[in-house]
Amino acid sequence: MGDLSKENLRLNRMTKFVFTCTHLTELRNAILDLFELFDDILTNPINTYSDLMDRVNRVREGRLANVRSKYLLNDEAGYHEGKFTDNETVSVVKILLDFVAMMDNCVAAIVGKVEDYNEGTSLLEGKIRSLEDRLKTTEQLLENSHVVHKERHAEITALVDRNQQLLKQIAEKNERIRL
Repeated sequence: MGDLSKENLRLNRMTKFVFTCTHLTELRNAILDLFELFDDILTNPINTYSDLMDRVNRVREGRLANVRSKYLLNDEAGYHEGKFTDNETVSVVKILLDFVAMMDNCVAAIVGKVEDYNEGTSLLEGKIRSLEDRLKTTEQLLENSHVVHKERHAEITALVDRNQQLLKQIAEKNERIRL
């Protein structure tokens, strides 16, 4: 019976705390902010990582932070105490606060996914820069190789021409000697 009265006290305390006009308006506005954020992310282009994080943090640090501290972590509401009984888990106030907690977790998950994506993107950009640097180095080596090849080709052509001249001179001298 003692547990039942503690259960009722906590439920009554949570219900009394949450179900006031002002508090319901705060909860509604925070939830609307979350859904507007989700809609914004899905419908508007994301220019940069910082742009997206600015949008998320505006919601996360705005009304949602107030709701988190006021309803989910506040001693007066009693939600953070945990260990809810079967009766408490089906109460409207508990379900509402669970919903708010899940929305808060959704935002945290979005932040985690965005940070993971940004980290992966940064790694790929680093690899791309590395590959571009290697490509430039390879292109420079190839260009240098072409220059050396052209120089050697010019030298060989000059030597072949000189050799042809010498052979021609030898042939002429041999012809003169025979006469």
